Amino acid sequence: MPAAIAAAAAAIRGPQQAAYEEAGFTRRSVRMPSGEEVSYLSRRSTTDPPERCVVFLHGMTSDALGSAAAVVPIASRQPPGVRILVPDAAGHGKRHAWAVRSSWEGLSLDDHMSDVEAFCAAVGASDGTVPVDLVGYSMGGATAFALAARHVNGSAPAASRLPVRRVALLAPALLVTQELYAMTLSVQRHGGVERCVYNYRTEAEAEEMLRLVG
Repeated sequence: MPAAIAAAAAAIRGPQQAAYEEAGFTRRSVRMPSGEEVSYLSRRSTTDPPERCVVFLHGMTSDALGSAAAVVPIASRQPPGVRILVPDAAGHGKRHAWAVRSSWEGLSLDDHMSDVEAFCAAVGASDGTVPVDLVGYSMGGATAFALAARHVNGSAPAASRLPVRRVALLAPALLVTQELYAMTLSVQRHGGVERCVYNYRTEAEAEEMLRLVG
C-alpha cells in the first residue's frame, strides 16, 4: 500500500478505533465452521448471562471498525448488562480475500443470512437463552430484515434459531421482497417481535429507533 494511502487510512481508522475503545469495545476474532477467522468488535456485558445481545450488521463496502459513527451512539444507550457484537460481514474488511472465488459470483442475501447465523452460533449468541436485537444499516438492514423473518416465523432450524426480540433498520437496502415484508408484519402482529422499525424520515423517528434499541 502506498505510504500516502496508508497514512490517510490511519488518519480515518485511528479515531474510529479510539471511539470504540472509549465505549468499552475490544477487537476479538472467532473461527467459523468454514475455518475462516472472523474479526469482530465486542462490548461484553457485566452480567452472566447478558440481559440481551445486540448484533449490529453494517452496510456494503464498510466493516465493523468503519461503523463506529453508527454503533457507538447506540451502544452508549445500552445498559452495562447488554452484550454488543459488531462483526465484519462476509466479503468485507479483512474477510475480502476469503470471499473471492476463482469465478466471482458475489454474495446473495441468503449467503449473508447464513453467515450471520454461523457467527452468532460461533460466539454463543444463538443458544436461545438470551434475547437478540438486530440493528442493520443499508445492506445490513436487508440482512437483518430477512433474518428476523426467517427466525421468528419458525422456518429456521430449531437448533440455530435466534430469539429475535427487536429489529431496527437504518436506511435498509432494497433487497427485501413483498413476501418478506408481509411475513415480517404478520409475525409482528402475532407477537413474534416486540417492535419493528423499518426506517426513519425525521429526527423524531431517529430518536424512536434509538429508544427501541436502548
